[in-house]
Amino acid sequence: MTVEDFAVYPGWSGVGSQWQSLSSTGYDSESGAVTARCEKGEVADLLIQVTRTTDASAVAESLTVHWKSDRGEGSFEAGLGVYLCSEGDINSDTCPEV
Repeated sequence: MTVEDFAVYPGWSGVGSQWQSLSSTGYDSESGAVTARCEKGEVADLLIQVTRTTDASAVAESLTVHWKSDRGEGSFEAGLGVYLCSEGDINSDTCPEV
């Protein structure tokens, strides 16, 4: 599985899963960087666009986010569940019904 694009939405976007590109949804993914800072108590959605690199099913249970700013750099694991299922795997152990 490959992350093709990302965008940050300040607040709760309510996007969920979509079967279209981020650019077609109107979210700004052109900058390739997060430029706004969240204040304490604020939230932001990290929207990601992923693709399978083969015809086989692809599953991701976490995403490693690497960051860099004028105050330092680091990384963190973001827990998530992404299932890109091939037609034969739907409702199998690999791709359970969601």
